[in-house]
Parts: sequence; structure tokens; C-alpha cells
Amino acid sequence: MKRNVLLFVAVLAWNGISATAGEIPNLLSAVMVARAGDYIILPSGGRYILTHAEIDIANGRFDFGDLSGLVSEMREDGTRIKTISDSHKVFIHPDGQATHLMKTTGSFTSFRKQYLERNFFLGEWVDENLVPRPFKPGTDPGFDVFRATARFSTISDGSRSVLRIEVNAYNLGGKHLVMRYYSEDDFEWGNVMDYGFRQIGESQGIDFELE
Repeated sequence: MKRNVLLFVAVLAWNGISATAGEIPNLLSAVMVARAGDYIILPSGGRYILTHAEIDIANGRFDFGDLSGLVSEMREDGTRIKTISDSHKVFIHPDGQATHLMKTTGSFTSFRKQYLERNFFLGEWVDENLVPRPFKPGTDPGFDVFRATARFSTISDGSRSVLRIEVNAYNLGGKHLVMRYYSEDDFEWGNVMDYGFRQIGESQGIDFELE
């Protein structure tokens, strides 16, 4: 029996999870000093288990641009799935495009502020009156829980290529919105003259998990 307990503890340590993990309050200050494996009790009664990455995000030190240290799950279609946390997964498609799926406003806000806003330029949406705005109103998705996606793709005008990130956020403070970030500045989209850029490859869809 003692040997089995020691083996169980060793397995936990191998996965970076503390054998003495416990419940913490649902507070940023608590997450910042938590250990991987600590958990938050959700209103539903379920456990939300924290990962190393999630604790690093809370402390502002996670590198969203380097996911090489995360465990990958491979789908039959060749898509790799990287898990940052229970609320943030990354789907890397066979053609190199990537889609981030975020299930909480906290995970979305951290990703936007710590990565998108620091590394990319917001492309303004120009409305029908030619007024530039930071986002375009999105359409109702037909569900009432928060979900957000950030789709990374390459666009080209034939001579140069630019990375574009299209963000769709649903039920964010009661609103649905679409934003676009670019690896180069001064991009506009919407009701403006076409710059001649086209996406390289096909748009990749993603299924929402609504549980």
C-alpha cells in the first residue's frame, strides 16, 4: 500500500501537480500564489483545476507566442490541440493556421492584453459612414454563454505577407463583437477600398464547447 501511495505521488510530481493541492478562493490574488493542481469550486459545484500556464498568466509571465512546452493532442485530421488551461485551448491546423478558443472573459482578457495588444496592431473597422471604430458589432450566435476565438492566418497581396488575427467574442458584457489585429500597422477593414490582400489557405472552422 505504501509503495502505491509513493507511486501516485511520483506521477503527480511528473506532471507538475502538487500532491497536496487544495481548494483556493476564486480571486486573482489567490491564483497568483497557487500551485498547479489547486482548484476553484465553481457555482455548479465542479472543480476548476489550475495549470502552471494559468498561474503564469495570472502573474503576467506566460509567453503566448511559445507553446512548445505544452502537451499536444493530435486529432485524426492532423490538427494539434494545445491546452493552456481548461478555459483556453489552441488548435493548430495542418496548414499552420491556429485558432485560440477561450471560454471565460478572464482568459480572453489576459490573452488580449498580455499578447495581442503588446505584439500586434489593431486594425480599425470602417463603418458604412466611413467612421473608423475599434470593433465591428457581431451577430448573435444563438447561445448565452461567453465564448471567444482568435484565428491566426496569413494574408498576402502577392508581394508581401501579413499576419492577421480575427477575434470573435460572444456575450462579452452583453455584446458580440469582431476585432482584427495585424502584424503591421495602418490596416483598416470593412467599408473601405480593398487593399488587395487575400488570405492564404482556407478559413478554418471550430466547434464551440457550450457545456
